[in-house]
Amino acid sequence: MQNDSDRKKFMASLLPVAKKLFFAGEEPSALGMPVIDDIHVDSGGGLDGQQHINSKDQVQVQISKLLADVGAQMPIVVKFAIAHEFAHVCAGNIGEQIGTAGLDLSSNKHEVAADLIGAVLMLNAGISQDDIKDAVGPDKGTWIMDDREIGTHPARKDRAAYIAQLFKKLDDKVDPIEAVKEVLAAMPQAVTQ
Repeated sequence: MQNDSDRKKFMASLLPVAKKLFFAGEEPSALGMPVIDDIHVDSGGGLDGQQHINSKDQVQVQISKLLADVGAQMPIVVKFAIAHEFAHVCAGNIGEQIGTAGLDLSSNKHEVAADLIGAVLMLNAGISQDDIKDAVGPDKGTWIMDDREIGTHPARKDRAAYIAQLFKKLDDKVDPIEAVKEVLAAMPQAVTQ
């Protein structure tokens, strides 16, 4: 994940997975605009990403320059961030199915949903469970996750626990959307608002 080409190639691997699993065979889109494989690198500080609408009315995953710069040393962290931000788009499409429709977009539940859907995308794009766990683990995960809750983002240990629950359900052959729904439904009520 050292350069734009690496990031684009990874995003291109996620699009057909999302098409199959979360968009009922349709091309991934948000707000009626197609999602493309180019990653927008924002020059601003911080690590948090989001989505970006380009001048051609296409949706791009956006990551910060700081995150892009750490990609050479920690490519799995950048992959997780890209998958997480794209997962927000996917979650918008399956919100009714997973129980996030109607919730405030700044809720912890939306962030956990993006982690879970991002993990499903990564698994189906050939990334191992161990590599995904490494992205949220004590060494590399500190770049994108904190040991304490910050804003809408749950603490790293909580996020890692939700991902572990998802992997258990997927190992038990639970459908990916149902697995995400079950993990989200089991979250403590206090953190889902």
